Amino acid sequence: MAEQKDSVQGKALLSVRIIQILYRESDEAHPLSQQRILELLDERYGMTVDRKSVRRNLLRLKEAGFPLHCREAARTMNGKNSAISLDWYWEHTLSEAEAEMLTELLQFSPLPPLRVRQLQEKLRSFTSRHSTVGAAAKSLPRPETAEQTEKQRPAAVLLARAIAEKKKILCWNDHYEADGKWHHDRNLGGEERRLKLNPCALFAANGRYFLLGNLDGEEAVRMFYVSRLSGIEITDEPARPQKSLAALENGTAPAQYMEMQESVYFGSPELCTFDMDPALLSDLMENFGKRARVLSATLNSVQAEVEAVPEAAAAWAFRHGGRVKVTGPPHLVRTVKDAVAAAAKLYGGLS
Repeated sequence: MAEQKDSVQGKALLSVRIIQILYRESDEAHPLSQQRILELLDERYGMTVDRKSVRRNLLRLKEAGFPLHCREAARTMNGKNSAISLDWYWEHTLSEAEAEMLTELLQFSPLPPLRVRQLQEKLRSFTSRHSTVGAAAKSLPRPETAEQTEKQRPAAVLLARAIAEKKKILCWNDHYEADGKWHHDRNLGGEERRLKLNPCALFAANGRYFLLGNLDGEEAVRMFYVSRLSGIEITDEPARPQKSLAALENGTAPAQYMEMQESVYFGSPELCTFDMDPALLSDLMENFGKRARVLSATLNSVQAEVEAVPEAAAAWAFRHGGRVKVTGPPHLVRTVKDAVAAAAKLYGGLS
């Protein structure tokens, strides 16, 4: 009885070992012959079996619904035609192309490099050992992007729920001030203004979430930075049907309301300083995060510094035109002056 039990267990173990070998060592581009499976059983698990046992187990596993595939070839033995099964392989959940596509998405994600590598390792477990998933490039996200994304996620989940349930929301729209804190927007009377919105669609780009919404009682729709929305509450009020808004009669197309562009700047970070309009503080903090600091402030002007590649700091200043003056370092000031002079010349001089 014990010998019979050991025999059954041995047969079951043989099937398990064959699955392990095929899963790890084969894919459509790298099939295994029955002879090679025999060799690997002996090399890795010390199992000596005959070719018929391997063939019998392969066919049983295939019949049982395991994703095993092979090539059938015709042969003649003793004057009789028969078929032989060659080139066995495991059809993995992810193809090589699909795994490469997913790892590419990871490389361009805002996740920290360590987390990217961990997820790439998980992706490899869905492919054979021949896969080169994640071997080509290393991710290099912006330093502040991962933290921003993490902070926005709870709000994004809540907004997604409001959109799915077609409910209005209440929230504050915030801005950054020279005291180093975020504050709720105010109305003309100086009172904090809480918004009631009809949420239309949620978009994600470059590590940020954006809400396309309609301010209750108005006809226009506009984009809101989810990072600037706080105190979000889902109300019991039904949201306004999107098709009742003229701008959304034909659906929501993000390209109509936003355009995302990403530039890469090279060089060593330096301490760059600005004299700027206080209204730009929110944008400064969202672009540079903890690398930005307020040095001093008056009612009409803020002096700030960022630790960044000078070219990136200049690009941010140029984007805001005459509302930002670069004050350091000296070489960056000269670069900006030269660029401004060239632009003035291009447009026919200053008027």
